[in-house]
Amino acid sequence: NEYGSFDRDHAYMSAIRDSIRRAGLGEVLLYTADGPSQLPDGTLPDLPAAVNFGPGEAPNAFAALHAFRPEQPIMAGEYWDGWFDSWGHPHAHTDSAQQTAELDWMLSQGASVSLYMFHGGTTFGFMNGANATRQGYSPQTTSYDYDSPLDESGRPTKKFFAFRNVISKHRDPAAAPLPDLPPPQPIISIPEFPLTGYALLTRNLPAPTASENLRTMESLGQSYGYILYRTFLHAAEGGDLVISGLHDFAAVYVNQSFVGTIDRRLDQDRLTLERVPDFAILDILVENTGRINFSKALLTERKGITGNVAFNGSDLSGWQIFSLPTNDVSHVRTLVELPPDCKCWLDVEHPEPKPVPAPRGKGPVFYRGYFSLQELGDTFLDTRAFTKGAVWVNGHPLGRIWRIGPQQTLYLPAPFLRLGKNEVIVFDIPDAQSPQTPPTLRGLPEPILDELHLSGQP
Repeated sequence: NEYGSFDRDHAYMSAIRDSIRRAGLGEVLLYTADGPSQLPDGTLPDLPAAVNFGPGEAPNAFAALHAFRPEQPIMAGEYWDGWFDSWGHPHAHTDSAQQTAELDWMLSQGASVSLYMFHGGTTFGFMNGANATRQGYSPQTTSYDYDSPLDESGRPTKKFFAFRNVISKHRDPAAAPLPDLPPPQPIISIPEFPLTGYALLTRNLPAPTASENLRTMESLGQSYGYILYRTFLHAAEGGDLVISGLHDFAAVYVNQSFVGTIDRRLDQDRLTLERVPDFAILDILVENTGRINFSKALLTERKGITGNVAFNGSDLSGWQIFSLPTNDVSHVRTLVELPPDCKCWLDVEHPEPKPVPAPRGKGPVFYRGYFSLQELGDTFLDTRAFTKGAVWVNGHPLGRIWRIGPQQTLYLPAPFLRLGKNEVIVFDIPDAQSPQTPPTLRGLPEPILDELHLSGQP
């Protein structure tokens, strides 16, 4: 699929084809799919070729395919009837009327059409990708709703019925009528509930790897999640902290006090630090926010810090590196558990509730809470009380959250839920704009996928 957008190594493609044949998958299953201009690079002479394109491009794309392969059938390998979302950009809204008319035209030409996407989905956990655009690095959201005919939770949209009517129009009149739609899956709401348990990341660190120089996630056998780099700073009136090769988002702390973020998405590489005491602990928590998965850029997607870190023009060394893949958060120790009706935070050193600085002021934090259900159904967790992180429900990783949007809910499918007690764990990286009140969650019957909050962003 779309190999022509990456290279034109036909010996490599032939080896892939041969390995698939040896696996016994059969000749009739094999074809290639590329953009119109990449057909010469991404195809093999003995395999059918399909062409991928978006709305408005069908006539030219089919003409290119016909000119390239005049004897074979015409097929759209991917007709992009929507688009994915990226953090910090509006939710995709595409022209259903245009797509419906173009689908009608393609079917009238006798073409085969594969709709991408027909059913929107979810990149659960940390599995979202990223694009390299003219504006730079652009990570995609957890939701892959895609503005598709079936939405993220599988419900039909207006686009679904428009496409269904067009497809029905081109069916054999003697064929049986289209079947009725299956009954909709149950959708539930979950009343607001508090997350009363919390555990600081700094109290839940694994054993570090000592290294004079920085190392990437991959060099430590890690693929996804977070990585924490720690070293010491010496006394200075202040200066620039410069991170070269940040992949992809860093929260920076001096003596465990938050001092700022650096975001590859915004082409940032530095922070100005105020006066630094001698032997101050520098912590740089880096998140892999998604690998570029298209074009030659995907070859460069090692994660963590791929270059060096300098302060006041001098490279820093002598690092302790903590690998934090967060595949499983069941081991996280809850340091404090609040009473359900407590509206304040508990001081770890005192048994009685009293107003103290929230754990958000102490760096990255894991929260834990519970809710009870008497019926099961799909729902959408409202995550707007948090800043940036990830959510697990009953051990299932739902995906990433980020206050900037556009996605403000996480799809929580019914099979992840239980009758009775359910557990939620949220990892959050608070910043200077984060509220200092105990966070809450609730389950909504509809997603929020188009709400941008860019306050506090450079």
